[in-house]
Amino acid sequence: MVTIIDEEVKEYLWATIDHEGFNDEDIDVLLDKVRAKLKVDIVFLKEWNISHSAFAYTHISSEVEGKELLGREIIISDEQLLEFQREFSDNTVVVRHSVDICDMKAESAMYYGVMSEDSIQGIIGVVDVKNKHHIWHKEERQALLWLGKTLEQVVNAHYTHRLVEE
Repeated sequence: MVTIIDEEVKEYLWATIDHEGFNDEDIDVLLDKVRAKLKVDIVFLKEWNISHSAFAYTHISSEVEGKELLGREIIISDEQLLEFQREFSDNTVVVRHSVDICDMKAESAMYYGVMSEDSIQGIIGVVDVKNKHHIWHKEERQALLWLGKTLEQVVNAHYTHRLVEE
């Protein structure tokens, strides 16, 4: 798969080799570069915290002033969790218009769910806060899919670590 973020992903993967593993700073740099390349307002990674029954924003790149999302948790009901799992079960990109992101209205967003054995472990999102007429083109969807596949290992490692700690 060739995408518009191939160079950014390649740099990230080389950085993980240089650092002998996942590094939060490398993930943040990757999200910043993807946000700039896709010309969107926010790119985020939120991960499932089973002990809190919540998604927590663990990495974020944002141009939106005054909206601090990093570390915020969103409590999810069992029904909502099942809906997410159904929605993301086929490893595709999901598009939404007029969405709420922690008290912030966004005009358009697309998401990729990181799944493992029918269980959602994280969500990677790309958000256009200002442009209500944003049409997510095939190239952008492929870029998010590639970003999701790239960050799956990180999300899986974090999820496993949290399970072991509990």
